[in-house]
Amino acid sequence: MQNKLGNYELNRLLEKVPNSGDGFPLKITINKDLTAFKLTITDKSGLRVVNIFKSEENHIIQDKFYFLMDSLVERDIFEKKVR
Repeated sequence: MQNKLGNYELNRLLEKVPNSGDGFPLKITINKDLTAFKLTITDKSGLRVVNIFKSEENHIIQDKFYFLMDSLVERDIFEKKVR
């Protein structure tokens, strides 16, 4: 979806239990030139950035994050680089 500034935004809720409404909001913003992007995962309020990789308790949320990112790679939105 394109925002008022012409940038593209994808908003998803990373949930342990599907359709629970309890999770971490993920926001990916890609600039209108398609040359840069910003990715943030926050608490429910959207005010504090959350690192879902700090705790093993978040392994389900991490899997859902990787699944979403892989789907964006499959759609040629992102490129996957092997290190």
